[in-house]
Amino acid sequence: MPTNHTEFTVYYEGEALRDSRMDVRDLAPALLALGDMLEQANRVLNGDKATVRVTVKAFQPGCFGISLEITQSLSSMVLDLLKPGSETRDALEILNLLGFAPIPMVAVGGWSLFKLIKKMRGKNPKITRRLENGNISMEFDSEVGLQEKIEVSPELADLYADKFVRIAADKTVEPLRREGIDSLSLKHEDTFNPVISKTEEAFFSIAAAQQVDVPVSESKAERVLAIISLSFKEDNKWRLSDGSATLSVKISDPNFLVRVAEGKIDFAKGDMLKVLLSTKAISTSDGLKTEYEALQILDHIRATRQLFLPINADSEELPKFENSMPPVE
Repeated sequence: MPTNHTEFTVYYEGEALRDSRMDVRDLAPALLALGDMLEQANRVLNGDKATVRVTVKAFQPGCFGISLEITQSLSSMVLDLLKPGSETRDALEILNLLGFAPIPMVAVGGWSLFKLIKKMRGKNPKITRRLENGNISMEFDSEVGLQEKIEVSPELADLYADKFVRIAADKTVEPLRREGIDSLSLKHEDTFNPVISKTEEAFFSIAAAQQVDVPVSESKAERVLAIISLSFKEDNKWRLSDGSATLSVKISDPNFLVRVAEGKIDFAKGDMLKVLLSTKAISTSDGLKTEYEALQILDHIRATRQLFLPINADSEELPKFENSMPPVE
């Protein structure tokens, strides 16, 4: 299977590392995270066209330097590499998109993943748009609260949005959260180029990268639902049944809630509510989920508590029954 190899060296710098020693409890997770970040980036960019493996080649003097080699194995689809405009990204291109290329190459807007995370302070963009040239426009709140817009490649946008790439990036900068470790740098010739400093590590926290729940669809309809259980907690979510499934429904009708709170409505087993129900399908980091909200309570239908005689719709008279019981005096 054809392969290609690329080397790069990262340096963790700080007073605690002046003698080129690093606590294994800091080093091991960081190395694993670097390898995982490259593997996840390869998955996002290349799918099953290629696999990557990261190995430690040597430890370098000067704070704490680690030379690593990334080996990319290409599948039978390697011929795709020879085509103009190939969508397969080799190891050096992956490093460049992440911000770890030994010699940075030209990228859209000069952005890499680590630069983009720092620029956007780890937050999700407010608006994303695909431009006519195929690139992605991202709008976000800048550090001073103003709206800012940048343009990045679709590959970089995919890396920024990928949960597992971001988790690995977070773990890669974990040593900077230790006292005495101040930066993560790349060395080119005799110059150290910081990739991230201690003051920026908080932007990489996975908490800052939590996916925003995105509404996919919403519909509103009048529905009759049976009451299973009531809730008087802050979220006002009642368990209601549509006859086939039990739904957790947020009750948002303020007038109805006030009447309930004042004890003006009593409930019994079998009672039903006629509601204006909002049904939202929402895309989350854990997949698709559905939320229900009763915007308005249209009627409280009480359970039948006595027997009754049906009225013939075609006649004003009650139907005649033989051997009927005499009326109660």
